[in-house]
Amino acid sequence: MKTATPVIHSDPDILGGTPVFVGTRVPMKTLLDYLEAGDPLDELLGTPFNKRIFLSIC
Repeated sequence: MKTATPVIHSDPDILGGTPVFVGTRVPMKTLLDYLEAGDPLDELLGTPFNKRIFLSIC
């Protein structure tokens, strides 16, 4: 069985413990706020960096 790779990390030394995507300082809440507002994912995924984050979630 394959072990899931964590995509969210919380560390008191990174943004005061705010949950972020692993290997970044991008808060998980950014994605949730974006989805809650109904903004199109195409806009959020406008950069290769954001695409990498999104693909790591899937």
